[in-house]
Amino acid sequence: MAAVSINTGIPRPDKSAFDVPPDQLKPLAMARRRWAEIDLPCDCRLMKQVYKEAPLFAEAMGYESGDQFITDYLSLDLDLVHRVLGWLEQEQPTEATPLQLVIEQAKAQPLAEHRRPTTEEQEAKGSDATFTGQDRGRSYLLRRIARDQPELLDQIGPDKPHRSARAAAIAAGIIKPVPTIRLVSDMAVVADKLCQHLTREQRIALIDLIAPDL
Repeated sequence: MAAVSINTGIPRPDKSAFDVPPDQLKPLAMARRRWAEIDLPCDCRLMKQVYKEAPLFAEAMGYESGDQFITDYLSLDLDLVHRVLGWLEQEQPTEATPLQLVIEQAKAQPLAEHRRPTTEEQEAKGSDATFTGQDRGRSYLLRRIARDQPELLDQIGPDKPHRSARAAAIAAGIIKPVPTIRLVSDMAVVADKLCQHLTREQRIALIDLIAPDL
């Protein structure tokens, strides 16, 4: 008896979103959601494609951004996604890679040693700043947290003590928060906000700097 093929109407999750017409993006999004629920724990290599193509689904399905599509439709934690992406970019696995394995290895992954850039690296970066050999974005912060305070990794995400890697990095003392002060017409409000972030010595120094122009 000949084999019978049943068409469920849902494409393979690894089908490129760039190769399907707009009206077929929703079925592909359903396939991606099924992948996130069932297949992701066993093999997370598709994450790079899922993240890259998320803006296409967001536009087609009314989400504000690819990140919102990932968090709201696929129900994936964005910090986890970035942690997996960083690991996949570095390791380039060619075989099925369980998600839990990636999480554990990402936690233990050492940071690159700080060093000065070579002449070629300096010219490419256009800066003489200290070069770490790694991106200083979310992936870098997650690796710093994993090295310095790994217990914070499980506290990152929506409805958790730290909503983002940056918030956790601030709590860990890895980076310092940069206060934002709006220049409104009521200068008393501006002064109050400034005083919240300046020490007494800093306020005196600020007055000394401003006074000559008064």
